[in-house]
Amino acid sequence: RRPQRGRPGENPYKCQLCNYACGNLANLKRHGRIHSGDKPFQCSLCSYSCNQSMNLKRHMLRHTGEKPFQCRHCSYTTGHWDNYKRHQKIHSHTAKSWVNPRNAKALLAPPAVGTA
Repeated sequence: RRPQRGRPGENPYKCQLCNYACGNLANLKRHGRIHSGDKPFQCSLCSYSCNQSMNLKRHMLRHTGEKPFQCRHCSYTTGHWDNYKRHQKIHSHTAKSWVNPRNAKALLAPPAVGTA
């Protein structure tokens, strides 16, 4: 039997240690690892450990060098979705509203061949 979920927008599961609330028990259990310090996901190649499986998957890209997110407008590639989405903004009209001048050069220029 599947756990019952609340209605959309409701957060019936509440953390006893902070003000976190969510809509399902699995998310509350995952959140609980923040307070307990439990890091059940371990890298098999180094000492890295984390509390969420997705963080380990993202970490493993550092070892493999895989960069699955490729810009369709230029040669930019990255292993992180967040970096990809940020980079995509340089190809839109909203780029000037978000680019930090200190790192704009790195974000605007496609990576040099062999350095990415």
